[in-house]
Amino acid sequence: MVRIRFVGVTLAAIVGVVVAAVYASAADEPAKPAAPTRGQGMGFGGSGLALLQLDVVAKDLNLTDAQKESLKKIGDDARKTMSDLRESLKDASREERMPKVAAAEKEIAEKADGVLDEKQRGRFKEIRLQVRGPGALMDPTIADALKLTDDQKQKLADLSKERRDAVRTAMQDAGGDRAAAREKITPIVKDSNEKMAKVLTPEQTEQFDKMQGKKLDLGDVPFGSLGGPGRRASTDVKPDSK
Repeated sequence: MVRIRFVGVTLAAIVGVVVAAVYASAADEPAKPAAPTRGQGMGFGGSGLALLQLDVVAKDLNLTDAQKESLKKIGDDARKTMSDLRESLKDASREERMPKVAAAEKEIAEKADGVLDEKQRGRFKEIRLQVRGPGALMDPTIADALKLTDDQKQKLADLSKERRDAVRTAMQDAGGDRAAAREKITPIVKDSNEKMAKVLTPEQTEQFDKMQGKKLDLGDVPFGSLGGPGRRASTDVKPDSK
């Protein structure tokens, strides 16, 4: 069986990415979930800045004190920027909101990227790919690198929509209970990851694994560190290493 291996990356981290994406696109849902608290939902997880500020990542990249301070300043500014943006777009539709959020995250990412040197940028790209999981296969750059066929892209798109819908429903059913939401969402993401992995050929799977570089153990990743809800991940969620 073809499986992508995510040794050292907790499934909780990938759950956080998925939840962040659902929060960011949930404005026009018929059944409105519990409103996220200030600072949640429209975070800057897409920029990768929150991931850069994790101690384990900073250590792996050998960030200097000066770099850490620069990233902290960028993070402080980004939080205000995204908070103001969220307020200004609170009544906007998904179609209106998503381009502006993406543009803001791109600008934040470019600022953070400018703090790193070439070697650090290359390594950070690998770490981000580990954390994104099979969902990264939807990225046109990744899809092109792996030479995905149109049929593979369509299968992945269908699986991605299926996952978003299932996660959104689970969040609504949880009624604002974060622990209950994690319990419901974790198996959804795990199952989706496995289905997405099976879309790849053995050769593509090997290439995708190489693109992630040396696996980094993120440990008990804060559930909100990548842009999602601000609770810590449950310690009983194990890395999906199969």
